[in-house]
Amino acid sequence: TNATDNYSERVRSDFGSGFGFQLRLGYTIKGYVSLEAAFSGHGNPGAQSSGIGHVSFQARYHFVNHITPFDKRAWDVDAFLGVGYSVGGYHPDPAVDDDAKAWRGWNITTGFAFRYQVGKRVSLGVDAKFVLPQFTTWVANWSKDHITDPEATPSTVVFIPTFEIVFHL
Repeated sequence: TNATDNYSERVRSDFGSGFGFQLRLGYTIKGYVSLEAAFSGHGNPGAQSSGIGHVSFQARYHFVNHITPFDKRAWDVDAFLGVGYSVGGYHPDPAVDDDAKAWRGWNITTGFAFRYQVGKRVSLGVDAKFVLPQFTTWVANWSKDHITDPEATPSTVVFIPTFEIVFHL
């Protein structure tokens, strides 16, 4: 059992808890589609730091605009889909191994959002984002650059709920 516990600790995909962030830069085309670059993640910047980060490109579809144009309503709903890159790093329990380890690979992002325009240039909203990392590489020792393609990779789902303030130019 101890060998199984040691193995599980070394190859885990639990990147810990901590401060989270999300930054999105996008452009809306005629009120129907938005193209975005998104940067998000969370982590613990302490002595035994751990965390995960995601960079993705995604498209949002503002489907309600087909029914009622945006200039006739103060709210919006969208659904989005995208792809990108994820990397999650951690330190296993020091009793097992003190080398920094990581999982890297591409990701799929999906979700939905609701926004309400409170002023001419500002809206408030809620964004519910799911990131589905598809890890393809395991970094066995970050400092010594020991990288391998594993036989099997862990399954991880990241949920990023965000309350947002959006500035419209």
